[in-house]
Amino acid sequence: MAATVDGGGYWLVGADGAVFAFGDAPFRGGANQHPLGAPVVAVAPTHDGGGYWLATAAGGIYSFGTAPFNGSAAGARLTHPVVGMAVTPDGGGYWLATADGGILSFGDAVYRGSTSGRPLASPIVGIAVGHTSDPYQPGATGYDISWPQCGGAYPSPPFGLAVVGVLGGRAFAHNPCFGSEAAWAGGELTIYMNLNAPPAGDPASLHGPAGQCVGNDTGCMAYNYGYNAAVDAFTTASAAGASSSLWWLDVETKNRWDSNTFNNARTIQGALDALTGEGVIAGIYSTSLQFGEIAGPYAPGVPIWVATGSGEATAVAYCGPDHAFGDGTAWLTQFGTAGVPYDQDYACPVA
Repeated sequence: MAATVDGGGYWLVGADGAVFAFGDAPFRGGANQHPLGAPVVAVAPTHDGGGYWLATAAGGIYSFGTAPFNGSAAGARLTHPVVGMAVTPDGGGYWLATADGGILSFGDAVYRGSTSGRPLASPIVGIAVGHTSDPYQPGATGYDISWPQCGGAYPSPPFGLAVVGVLGGRAFAHNPCFGSEAAWAGGELTIYMNLNAPPAGDPASLHGPAGQCVGNDTGCMAYNYGYNAAVDAFTTASAAGASSSLWWLDVETKNRWDSNTFNNARTIQGALDALTGEGVIAGIYSTSLQFGEIAGPYAPGVPIWVATGSGEATAVAYCGPDHAFGDGTAWLTQFGTAGVPYDQDYACPVA
């Protein structure tokens, strides 16, 4: 059974593929006129209500009305039957779930893991769509590069993710190779920018959303500087034709920071606000030790990218809450491998 978007109707579907429409649910056809090799086990409507998909236990897909066909598992030798179906938010893909927890993804549906191969006490009976803004596929690995790689070779594909620095190690200093590095990243691109405390009397700290800073109002100056630095970085990336739904703030002790953690928190918050104001997700790259030293108890609760200084096994372990900071959830961890001259990154499982 499936309901219409407005709740004014529903479809009932028989195992033979017959469709029965009620209320404002339009009838667009059924699969009962086809010789089915397996019973229909799921129905999923399109988001415009103008069509629907039927899925069979063997992984066959029948699309009706405005529902696009994006592939099926028909002909594949499934070890367990399909038991459910879910559609992506834009309707450009769908997932099929099997009784052992296997997941089959089609169209723009991203595979994010399954329980296939795990000992289950009972069979899986359905699947539902979750929502996350995390652009990384869990378990994917890749690289982050920036100005230190200028003039050298970039990592060779394939890679599952790529993070590129738009700045040259500090706020307002631009990475001269950003354009070519963003092109190297291609569709995997996410962007990071370096951040630091404002130098004394810096014009970027005196005017901004916090107002005209007068006297020794260092909190005002800190916020304006962080905000204006992020706007500068975003403008620089846009001028290079690069865009990303996710931006990272590089917050490390190797850059200059104020001795007052409150002021540093204001700088970071200003940058976060500027980036989210541009319509992107903003997270923080750091470690719990460095972030605490820089920003004290400040807890923005944003996604975090955790530096490990160790190998991939440590990167996997650092996805957990024991190494989190700022009340954030780890989306990415950074690691290194002997003989690999680039920083590498691991995409954490969806929390």
